[in-house]
Amino acid sequence: MAVLCISEQRKQYPHIFLEAVLSKTEQLDRLDRDKVELLGTLNGVKGLCPDCKRDYPLSVTRYMVEQSSRVITVCAANDDPDTYYAIDYAGTMGRDLRNIQLY
Repeated sequence: MAVLCISEQRKQYPHIFLEAVLSKTEQLDRLDRDKVELLGTLNGVKGLCPDCKRDYPLSVTRYMVEQSSRVITVCAANDDPDTYYAIDYAGTMGRDLRNIQLY
């Protein structure tokens, strides 16, 4: 959903840079054709942690926040701790933060 929204915004703001960050590049092998085509519209796809084990979600979150000027999160009432870590870390890094709360 995010890729589709951002692709639409790129028509008006072509400078938007969008990169997919995967914990491991082997995840690409499990994607269906539609998702692979969507990845083709991005500026890049990066496999971050080929040897990651337990902490890879936090490593991915840290990387994405550090590389971004604006962080947009979507939270549900029962969201996982990684989303809340992203919100906290974005604040610590002084990033522009937009949080969309779902109920």
